[in-house]
Amino acid sequence: MKAPSVENGDLTRFEDADAVAGYAKISISLLVDAGVVQGDNGEIHPKDSLSRAEAAVLIYRLLFEK
Repeated sequence: MKAPSVENGDLTRFEDADAVAGYAKISISLLVDAGVVQGDNGEIHPKDSLSRAEAAVLIYRLLFEK
């Protein structure tokens, strides 16, 4: 996957965007822009753990979509 150039990630559409650590904002923004991370009811839950099913979906999207 080729990452586009991003200066400042735009996560403003997520209610909990402020909870994303500063070092992760660009990475999360790239994943959102690529459609890998889609959020859940307007939130991305950056402090929560992933379930096995959620991790499988992320891996699938990274490998097979776009």
